[in-house]
Amino acid sequence: MTARITLGWVLAALLLSPAPAAAQDDVDYMPDGWFVGIGGTYGMEDFDGSDLDSDDNEWGGNVYAGWRFARYFAGDATFEYVDELDVEDATPPGRNNGVEVDRFYSFTVNARAYAPMDRLSESLARVQPYASAGLGVLHARIEDKDGIRSDDEKGRFTGRLGGGVDISLTENLVFNASANYFLPTGALSDLNFLSVAFGLGWRFGND
Repeated sequence: MTARITLGWVLAALLLSPAPAAAQDDVDYMPDGWFVGIGGTYGMEDFDGSDLDSDDNEWGGNVYAGWRFARYFAGDATFEYVDELDVEDATPPGRNNGVEVDRFYSFTVNARAYAPMDRLSESLARVQPYASAGLGVLHARIEDKDGIRSDDEKGRFTGRLGGGVDISLTENLVFNASANYFLPTGALSDLNFLSVAFGLGWRFGND
């Protein structure tokens, strides 16, 4: 629940981000073309309400590459990694009461829909909020800290919902911030989590 509340606050903050000063030239900050980026990730578990419970949030990283194929639409492929999470199993004593989720990473293919900020004002073209949705694979290594069962590695399909904002620092350099909620399936369906990511990107469309 905490992760969902945080997602709401983060998305609201991103959408209400102030715009940088207007550009002094006719640079197109919304060009078609390739873009890449790298940054940090803060992973926030949302295991409450299942057999797993944890208040352990961890740092990680992300890299992405994408293609802006229309003025307000783009697609990207994103790899995201979050370090180990200590988890308590909310089952009776004697049944695996401590596990560690290690090597927690995902690969997703996502679609982005950008808000038409330039239609409101040319000075807002540098700030581009977007909504995103995607599908991919989430992988986790689950280690038993109590020695009751063997370690296990699992990979399952996951959904990814969220949004973010691209802020153009120069013609090609972009600051990106995003918040995305992961909804894994199958054996990992208890491991919902929120990732809050930030970093720098490079846009090739103006080259």
